[in-house]
Amino acid sequence: FCVATVDPTFNLGDFDVTPLTYRHLLLETKRSGNCPVFLGPLLIHHRKNFATYLYFASTLVGLRREFEKLRAFGTDGEEALVDAFSHEFGFAIHLSCMIHLRRNVKEQLCQRNFPEQHRRATLDEIFGARRGTVYLEGLVDAVSSEDFDSKLASLKSAWEARELSEPSCNPGFFEWFQKFKADIFKCSAIRPVREEARLGNPPEVFTTNASESLNAVIKSKVNYQKNELNKFIDKMRCLELDQQKEVERSVCGRGKYKFRPQYRFLEVEEQKWFSMTPEARRKHMAKVNSLSVTPDSTIDEVCHHLPASSDGETPKDRDYCYGTHVSLSVELPTFADCVMTPNPVLEGIWKKAEETVGDPQKIVPAPGCSALARMVESKTAKRPHLVTPGKGGRFSCDSEC
Repeated sequence: FCVATVDPTFNLGDFDVTPLTYRHLLLETKRSGNCPVFLGPLLIHHRKNFATYLYFASTLVGLRREFEKLRAFGTDGEEALVDAFSHEFGFAIHLSCMIHLRRNVKEQLCQRNFPEQHRRATLDEIFGARRGTVYLEGLVDAVSSEDFDSKLASLKSAWEARELSEPSCNPGFFEWFQKFKADIFKCSAIRPVREEARLGNPPEVFTTNASESLNAVIKSKVNYQKNELNKFIDKMRCLELDQQKEVERSVCGRGKYKFRPQYRFLEVEEQKWFSMTPEARRKHMAKVNSLSVTPDSTIDEVCHHLPASSDGETPKDRDYCYGTHVSLSVELPTFADCVMTPNPVLEGIWKKAEETVGDPQKIVPAPGCSALARMVESKTAKRPHLVTPGKGGRFSCDSEC
Protein backbone atom coordinates (compact mmCIF):
# COMPACT_ATOMS: atom_id res chain seq x y z
CA PHE A 1 0.00 0.00 0.00
CA CYS A 2 1.19 3.52 -0.71
CA VAL A 3 -0.23 7.02 -0.52
CA ALA A 4 -0.68 8.73 -3.89
CA THR A 5 0.89 12.19 -3.73
CA VAL A 6 -0.24 15.19 -5.78
CA ASP A 7 2.06 18.20 -5.75
CA PRO A 8 2.06 21.02 -8.36
CA THR A 9 5.38 22.30 -9.69
CA PHE A 10 6.32 25.30 -11.83
CA ASN A 11 9.08 27.04 -13.84
CA LEU A 12 8.92 24.33 -16.49
CA GLY A 13 7.33 26.50 -19.17
CA ASP A 14 4.49 28.97 -19.66
CA PHE A 15 2.21 26.54 -17.87
CA ASP A 16 1.85 24.72 -14.56
CA VAL A 17 2.43 21.00 -14.07
CA THR A 18 0.74 18.78 -11.50
CA PRO A 19 2.08 15.21 -11.43
CA LEU A 20 0.67 12.33 -9.42
CA THR A 21 3.37 10.14 -7.92
CA TYR A 22 3.21 6.68 -6.43
CA ARG A 23 5.52 3.93 -5.20
CA HIS A 24 6.04 0.90 -7.44
CA LEU A 25 5.03 -1.84 -5.00
CA LEU A 26 6.50 -4.74 -6.97
CA LEU A 27 10.02 -3.31 -6.64
CA GLU A 28 12.44 -2.17 -3.99
CA THR A 29 15.65 -0.23 -4.35
CA LYS A 30 18.81 -2.27 -3.88
CA ARG A 31 20.27 0.54 -1.85
CA SER A 32 17.59 1.31 0.73
CA GLY A 33 15.01 -1.46 0.36
CA ASN A 34 12.21 1.09 -0.11
CA CYS A 35 9.72 0.92 -2.97
CA PRO A 36 10.85 3.40 -5.66
CA VAL A 37 8.88 6.56 -6.51
CA PHE A 38 7.40 6.60 -10.02
CA LEU A 39 5.76 9.28 -12.12
CA GLY A 40 2.06 8.65 -12.69
CA PRO A 41 -0.52 10.72 -14.60
CA LEU A 42 0.54 14.31 -15.17
CA LEU A 43 -1.64 17.39 -15.76
CA ILE A 44 -0.44 20.42 -17.74
CA HIS A 45 -2.63 23.45 -17.03
CA HIS A 46 -2.80 27.24 -16.84
CA ARG A 47 -5.09 27.77 -13.83
CA LYS A 48 -4.67 26.43 -10.31
CA ASN A 49 -8.33 26.44 -9.29
CA PHE A 50 -10.98 23.94 -8.19
CA ALA A 51 -12.36 23.36 -11.70
CA THR A 52 -8.94 22.52 -13.12
CA TYR A 53 -8.06 20.02 -10.41
CA LEU A 54 -11.54 18.50 -10.52
CA TYR A 55 -11.04 17.94 -14.25
CA PHE A 56 -7.78 16.14 -13.45
CA ALA A 57 -9.35 13.90 -10.79
CA SER A 58 -12.48 13.06 -12.79
CA THR A 59 -10.45 12.31 -15.92
CA LEU A 60 -8.34 9.84 -13.96
CA VAL A 61 -11.49 7.95 -13.02
CA GLY A 62 -12.81 8.20 -16.57
CA LEU A 63 -9.65 6.69 -18.04
CA ARG A 64 -9.15 4.07 -15.32
CA ARG A 65 -12.14 3.10 -13.17
CA GLU A 66 -9.86 1.53 -10.57
CA PHE A 67 -9.03 5.07 -9.41
CA GLU A 68 -12.43 5.09 -7.70
CA LYS A 69 -10.87 2.82 -5.08
CA LEU A 70 -8.19 5.35 -4.15
CA ARG A 71 -7.67 4.95 -0.40
CA ALA A 72 -5.38 7.86 0.48
CA PHE A 73 -3.81 10.88 -1.18
CA GLY A 74 -1.43 13.49 0.16
CA THR A 75 -0.83 17.14 -0.70
CA ASP A 76 1.06 20.15 0.57
CA GLY A 77 -2.27 21.67 1.61
CA GLU A 78 -3.25 23.64 -1.50
CA GLU A 79 -6.94 24.27 -0.84
CA ALA A 80 -8.28 24.04 -4.42
CA LEU A 81 -6.43 20.78 -5.00
CA VAL A 82 -7.58 19.23 -1.73
CA ASP A 83 -11.22 20.21 -2.33
CA ALA A 84 -11.23 18.81 -5.88
CA PHE A 85 -9.70 15.44 -5.02
CA SER A 86 -11.82 15.09 -1.88
CA HIS A 87 -14.91 15.77 -4.00
CA GLU A 88 -14.02 13.13 -6.63
CA PHE A 89 -12.57 10.53 -4.25
CA GLY A 90 -15.13 10.68 -1.46
CA PHE A 91 -13.82 7.63 0.41
CA ALA A 92 -10.14 8.56 0.22
CA ILE A 93 -8.25 9.90 3.23
CA HIS A 94 -6.46 13.19 2.72
CA LEU A 95 -3.08 13.64 4.40
CA SER A 96 -1.35 16.99 4.82
CA CYS A 97 2.41 17.19 4.53
CA MET A 98 3.82 17.61 8.04
CA ILE A 99 6.80 19.59 6.74
CA HIS A 100 4.55 22.18 5.12
CA LEU A 101 2.34 22.39 8.21
CA ARG A 102 5.36 22.96 10.42
CA ARG A 103 6.74 25.56 8.02
CA ASN A 104 3.44 27.47 7.99
CA VAL A 105 3.22 27.52 11.78
CA LYS A 106 6.86 28.57 12.12
CA GLU A 107 6.35 31.45 9.66
CA GLN A 108 3.41 32.67 11.71
CA LEU A 109 5.48 32.56 14.90
CA CYS A 110 8.24 34.53 13.17
CA GLN A 111 5.75 37.13 11.94
CA ARG A 112 4.55 37.57 15.52
CA ASN A 113 8.17 38.11 16.69
CA PHE A 114 8.36 35.04 18.94
CA PRO A 115 11.97 34.57 20.10
CA GLU A 116 13.80 31.41 19.11
CA GLN A 117 13.27 29.54 22.39
CA HIS A 118 9.55 30.29 22.39
CA ARG A 119 9.20 29.22 18.74
CA ARG A 120 10.95 25.93 19.44
CA ALA A 121 8.85 25.20 22.52
CA THR A 122 5.60 25.98 20.70
CA LEU A 123 6.51 23.83 17.70
CA ASP A 124 7.39 20.92 19.99
CA GLU A 125 4.00 21.21 21.70
CA ILE A 126 2.25 21.03 18.33
CA PHE A 127 4.37 18.50 16.41
CA GLY A 128 5.98 16.53 19.21
CA ALA A 129 9.68 16.23 19.96
CA ARG A 130 12.28 13.59 20.69
CA ARG A 131 14.60 13.97 23.67
CA GLY A 132 17.16 11.21 23.38
CA THR A 133 15.20 7.97 23.40
CA VAL A 134 12.05 9.61 24.80
CA TYR A 135 9.35 10.96 22.50
CA LEU A 136 7.22 13.83 23.82
CA GLU A 137 3.81 13.79 22.18
CA GLY A 138 2.32 16.88 20.57
CA LEU A 139 -1.07 17.92 19.25
CA VAL A 140 -0.55 15.75 16.14
CA ASP A 141 -0.54 12.71 18.43
CA ALA A 142 -4.07 13.35 19.66
CA VAL A 143 -6.17 10.17 19.51
CA SER A 144 -9.38 11.93 18.46
CA SER A 145 -10.79 15.33 17.51
CA GLU A 146 -12.07 15.77 21.06
CA ASP A 147 -8.65 14.91 22.46
CA PHE A 148 -7.08 17.46 20.09
CA ASP A 149 -9.49 20.21 21.22
CA SER A 150 -8.81 19.38 24.86
CA LYS A 151 -5.03 19.47 24.45
CA LEU A 152 -5.22 22.68 22.43
CA ALA A 153 -7.31 24.37 25.13
CA SER A 154 -4.74 23.36 27.76
CA LEU A 155 -2.00 25.12 25.76
CA LYS A 156 -3.80 28.47 25.58
CA SER A 157 -2.48 29.86 28.85
CA ALA A 158 1.13 28.80 28.06
CA TRP A 159 1.07 30.42 24.62
CA GLU A 160 -0.45 33.63 25.93
CA ALA A 161 2.12 33.75 28.76
CA ARG A 162 4.95 33.58 26.21
CA GLU A 163 3.44 36.47 24.28
CA LEU A 164 3.19 38.59 27.43
CA SER A 165 6.77 37.76 28.48
CA GLU A 166 8.17 39.42 25.35
CA PRO A 167 7.07 43.03 24.68
CA SER A 168 7.90 42.66 20.97
CA CYS A 169 5.53 39.70 20.46
CA ASN A 170 2.24 40.29 18.66
CA PRO A 171 -0.52 38.52 20.60
CA GLY A 172 -3.22 36.31 19.10
CA PHE A 173 -1.31 33.17 18.01
CA PHE A 174 -3.76 30.85 19.80
CA GLU A 175 -6.75 32.44 18.05
CA TRP A 176 -4.96 32.22 14.67
CA PHE A 177 -4.11 28.56 15.14
CA GLN A 178 -7.61 27.68 16.34
CA LYS A 179 -9.23 29.47 13.39
CA PHE A 180 -6.94 28.51 10.48
CA LYS A 181 -5.10 25.32 11.45
CA ALA A 182 -7.04 23.30 14.01
CA ASP A 183 -9.52 21.79 11.52
CA ILE A 184 -6.73 20.95 9.06
CA PHE A 185 -4.86 19.05 11.77
CA LYS A 186 -7.97 17.17 12.88
CA CYS A 187 -8.94 16.18 9.34
CA SER A 188 -5.57 15.32 7.84
CA ALA A 189 -2.74 15.06 10.37
CA ILE A 190 -3.67 13.66 13.80
CA ARG A 191 -2.89 10.08 14.78
CA PRO A 192 -6.17 8.26 13.89
CA VAL A 193 -6.16 9.80 10.40
CA ARG A 194 -2.62 8.59 9.74
CA GLU A 195 -3.42 5.16 11.17
CA GLU A 196 -6.46 4.85 8.91
CA ALA A 197 -4.20 5.77 5.97
CA ARG A 198 -2.06 2.76 6.94
CA LEU A 199 1.03 4.66 8.02
CA GLY A 200 1.60 2.23 10.88
CA ASN A 201 0.87 2.05 14.59
CA PRO A 202 2.20 4.30 15.97
CA PRO A 203 1.86 6.03 12.59
CA GLU A 204 4.66 7.70 10.68
CA VAL A 205 4.37 11.34 9.70
CA PHE A 206 3.36 12.01 6.11
CA THR A 207 5.44 14.28 3.88
CA THR A 208 5.45 15.12 0.19
CA ASN A 209 9.15 14.27 -0.07
CA ALA A 210 8.33 11.64 -2.71
CA SER A 211 6.69 14.26 -4.91
CA GLU A 212 9.45 16.77 -4.26
CA SER A 213 12.08 14.26 -5.37
CA LEU A 214 10.08 13.40 -8.50
CA ASN A 215 9.60 17.10 -9.28
CA ALA A 216 13.39 17.48 -9.06
CA VAL A 217 13.77 14.63 -11.56
CA ILE A 218 11.32 16.37 -13.92
CA LYS A 219 13.24 19.65 -13.69
CA SER A 220 16.49 17.83 -14.30
CA LYS A 221 14.98 16.18 -17.38
CA VAL A 222 14.28 19.63 -18.87
CA ASN A 223 17.70 20.97 -17.78
CA TYR A 224 16.07 23.37 -15.29
CA GLN A 225 14.86 25.54 -18.16
CA LYS A 226 11.46 26.62 -19.42
CA ASN A 227 10.30 24.57 -22.39
CA GLU A 228 7.80 24.88 -25.17
CA LEU A 229 4.78 22.69 -24.58
CA ASN A 230 5.47 20.12 -27.30
CA LYS A 231 9.10 19.70 -26.25
CA PHE A 232 8.11 19.33 -22.61
CA ILE A 233 5.61 16.57 -23.49
CA ASP A 234 8.27 14.71 -25.49
CA LYS A 235 10.67 14.86 -22.55
CA MET A 236 8.03 13.54 -20.16
CA ARG A 237 7.40 10.63 -22.53
CA CYS A 238 11.13 9.93 -22.43
CA LEU A 239 11.03 10.01 -18.62
CA GLU A 240 8.17 7.50 -18.57
CA LEU A 241 10.11 5.27 -21.01
CA ASP A 242 13.16 5.45 -18.73
CA GLN A 243 11.01 4.22 -15.84
CA GLN A 244 9.77 1.26 -17.87
CA LYS A 245 13.34 0.40 -18.87
CA GLU A 246 14.32 0.31 -15.19
CA VAL A 247 11.50 -2.15 -14.52
CA GLU A 248 12.71 -4.30 -17.40
CA ARG A 249 16.27 -4.23 -16.06
CA SER A 250 14.94 -5.49 -12.73
CA VAL A 251 13.57 -8.61 -14.42
CA CYS A 252 17.07 -9.84 -15.29
CA GLY A 253 18.76 -8.52 -12.12
CA ARG A 254 20.23 -5.37 -13.62
CA GLY A 255 19.62 -1.76 -12.70
CA LYS A 256 19.03 -0.12 -9.33
CA TYR A 257 15.82 -1.97 -8.44
CA LYS A 258 14.92 -5.56 -7.66
CA PHE A 259 11.64 -7.35 -7.12
CA ARG A 260 10.33 -7.67 -3.59
CA PRO A 261 10.48 -11.24 -2.18
CA GLN A 262 6.87 -12.18 -2.94
CA TYR A 263 7.25 -11.18 -6.60
CA ARG A 264 10.61 -12.72 -7.42
CA PHE A 265 8.91 -15.38 -9.53
CA LEU A 266 8.83 -12.62 -12.17
CA GLU A 267 12.62 -12.57 -12.41
CA VAL A 268 14.42 -14.25 -15.33
CA GLU A 269 18.07 -15.24 -15.43
CA GLU A 270 20.10 -12.70 -17.36
CA GLN A 271 21.41 -15.20 -19.91
CA LYS A 272 17.94 -16.59 -20.53
CA TRP A 273 16.42 -13.09 -20.77
CA PHE A 274 18.74 -11.99 -23.56
CA SER A 275 18.22 -15.28 -25.40
CA MET A 276 14.46 -14.67 -25.52
CA THR A 277 12.87 -13.18 -28.62
CA PRO A 278 11.68 -9.56 -28.46
CA GLU A 279 8.09 -10.81 -28.58
CA ALA A 280 8.67 -13.16 -25.64
CA ARG A 281 10.23 -10.35 -23.60
CA ARG A 282 7.32 -8.07 -24.51
CA LYS A 283 4.79 -10.66 -23.28
CA HIS A 284 6.69 -11.12 -20.04
CA MET A 285 6.76 -7.37 -19.41
CA ALA A 286 3.02 -7.21 -20.13
CA LYS A 287 2.52 -9.74 -17.32
CA VAL A 288 4.71 -7.69 -14.99
CA ASN A 289 2.84 -4.46 -15.74
CA SER A 290 -0.60 -6.06 -15.35
CA LEU A 291 0.09 -7.93 -12.11
CA SER A 292 -2.21 -7.16 -9.19
CA VAL A 293 -0.55 -6.32 -5.90
CA THR A 294 -1.41 -8.20 -2.72
CA PRO A 295 -1.90 -5.91 0.30
CA ASP A 296 0.72 -6.53 2.97
CA SER A 297 -2.06 -7.02 5.53
CA THR A 298 -3.40 -9.93 3.49
CA ILE A 299 0.07 -11.44 3.27
CA ASP A 300 0.57 -11.15 7.03
CA GLU A 301 -2.89 -12.53 7.75
CA VAL A 302 -2.48 -15.51 5.43
CA CYS A 303 1.05 -16.40 6.45
CA HIS A 304 0.08 -16.24 10.12
CA HIS A 305 -1.94 -19.44 9.64
CA LEU A 306 0.79 -21.38 7.81
CA PRO A 307 2.70 -23.98 9.84
CA ALA A 308 6.40 -23.64 10.58
CA SER A 309 8.86 -26.12 9.13
CA SER A 310 10.83 -28.59 11.20
CA ASP A 311 13.74 -26.16 11.49
CA GLY A 312 11.50 -23.47 12.95
CA GLU A 313 11.35 -21.36 9.81
CA THR A 314 7.98 -19.67 9.50
CA PRO A 315 6.16 -19.57 6.14
CA LYS A 316 6.58 -15.81 5.98
CA ASP A 317 10.35 -16.35 5.98
CA ARG A 318 10.04 -18.38 2.79
CA ASP A 319 9.61 -16.31 -0.35
CA TYR A 320 7.22 -18.69 -2.08
CA CYS A 321 4.64 -18.66 0.70
CA TYR A 322 3.43 -15.08 0.37
CA GLY A 323 -0.29 -14.95 -0.19
CA THR A 324 -0.85 -18.73 0.10
CA HIS A 325 -4.25 -19.73 1.46
CA VAL A 326 -4.16 -22.97 3.48
CA SER A 327 -7.39 -23.29 5.47
CA LEU A 328 -10.45 -24.96 3.96
CA SER A 329 -13.18 -22.35 3.65
CA VAL A 330 -16.08 -24.85 3.78
CA GLU A 331 -16.63 -27.52 6.41
CA LEU A 332 -17.37 -31.02 5.14
CA PRO A 333 -20.88 -31.41 6.72
CA THR A 334 -21.99 -28.08 5.22
CA PHE A 335 -20.76 -29.02 1.75
CA ALA A 336 -22.15 -32.57 1.92
CA ASP A 337 -25.69 -31.24 2.32
CA CYS A 338 -25.43 -29.39 -1.01
CA VAL A 339 -24.20 -32.18 -3.31
CA MET A 340 -25.16 -35.74 -4.23
CA THR A 341 -21.60 -37.14 -3.86
CA PRO A 342 -21.35 -40.03 -1.35
CA ASN A 343 -19.84 -39.11 2.00
CA PRO A 344 -16.89 -41.57 1.76
CA VAL A 345 -15.80 -39.90 -1.49
CA LEU A 346 -16.10 -36.43 0.04
CA GLU A 347 -14.13 -37.53 3.09
CA GLY A 348 -11.30 -38.68 0.83
CA ILE A 349 -11.33 -35.35 -1.05
CA TRP A 350 -11.26 -33.39 2.20
CA LYS A 351 -8.38 -35.49 3.58
CA LYS A 352 -6.26 -34.95 0.44
CA ALA A 353 -7.09 -31.22 0.44
CA GLU A 354 -5.99 -30.84 4.07
CA GLU A 355 -2.74 -32.69 3.33
CA THR A 356 -2.09 -30.37 0.38
CA VAL A 357 -2.75 -27.07 2.15
CA GLY A 358 -0.83 -28.29 5.19
CA ASP A 359 2.37 -28.53 3.14
CA PRO A 360 3.45 -25.06 1.89
CA GLN A 361 5.88 -26.64 -0.59
CA LYS A 362 2.91 -27.89 -2.59
CA ILE A 363 1.51 -24.38 -3.07
CA VAL A 364 3.65 -21.92 -5.00
CA PRO A 365 3.03 -18.63 -6.87
CA ALA A 366 1.51 -19.02 -10.33
CA PRO A 367 3.81 -17.25 -12.84
CA GLY A 368 2.29 -14.18 -14.41
CA CYS A 369 -0.89 -14.29 -12.35
CA SER A 370 -2.22 -12.30 -9.42
CA ALA A 371 -0.21 -12.59 -6.22
CA LEU A 372 -3.19 -14.49 -4.75
CA ALA A 373 -3.18 -17.06 -7.57
CA ARG A 374 -1.26 -20.24 -6.74
CA MET A 375 -0.11 -23.41 -8.47
CA VAL A 376 -1.25 -26.38 -6.34
CA GLU A 377 0.24 -29.85 -6.68
CA SER A 378 -2.33 -32.26 -8.11
CA LYS A 379 -2.51 -35.92 -7.10
CA THR A 380 -4.91 -36.89 -9.88
CA ALA A 381 -3.79 -34.82 -12.88
CA LYS A 382 -0.53 -34.47 -14.78
CA ARG A 383 -0.68 -30.70 -14.63
CA PRO A 384 -0.94 -28.48 -11.53
CA HIS A 385 -4.17 -26.80 -10.53
CA LEU A 386 -4.47 -23.01 -10.67
CA VAL A 387 -6.25 -21.79 -7.55
CA THR A 388 -7.63 -18.24 -7.44
CA PRO A 389 -9.65 -16.32 -4.82
CA GLY A 390 -13.40 -16.18 -5.21
CA LYS A 391 -16.23 -14.48 -3.38
CA GLY A 392 -16.28 -14.48 0.39
CA GLY A 393 -12.65 -15.55 0.62
CA ARG A 394 -13.32 -18.94 -0.99
CA PHE A 395 -11.09 -20.32 -3.69
CA SER A 396 -11.96 -21.86 -7.04
CA CYS A 397 -9.97 -24.37 -9.09
CA ASP A 398 -9.53 -24.65 -12.87
CA SER A 399 -10.07 -28.43 -12.84
CA GLU A 400 -11.94 -30.95 -10.70
CA CYS A 401 -10.19 -32.57 -7.74
